[in-house]
Amino acid sequence: MMYRIHDIEDALVTALKNAGIAARPYHLSAEGQNLEREAGGTPVALVAYAGAEAAKVRTFASRAGMDYTFHVYASARNLRDISATGAARGDVASSGIYGLLAAVRTALGGNRLGLLIQPLRLAAETALVKTPRLSVYRQDWRITVVE
Repeated sequence: MMYRIHDIEDALVTALKNAGIAARPYHLSAEGQNLEREAGGTPVALVAYAGAEAAKVRTFASRAGMDYTFHVYASARNLRDISATGAARGDVASSGIYGLLAAVRTALGGNRLGLLIQPLRLAAETALVKTPRLSVYRQDWRITVVE
């Protein structure tokens, strides 16, 4: 089954919100010029479509499919917990970037988003901005859709 890109993007945002993570779609600008402004330093996950390529999916018989890549930009003001109790409470808003990254991995890893897709898999996690005021990491999530 083929899905429109915005359907998958919306499903990703919904899965993150259901896990208590502030999330919204993000539309990439040239060279990511708006990323720091959009992230704003508050704990947030921005979801952006990054591209797709043909995939051969192994089921009972090999089938054609598409591998979609979505970036999740996770942003927070601190690397670690804001307070000693932040992580213990499970409060994503106070757990710093490391807690936010872990929460995103938990929310999306192996998730099918309620769609007829293969389980999501994390392909990479990269630091983009690390300053005293703001930390932004990008997670690359792969989604395989069988045609």
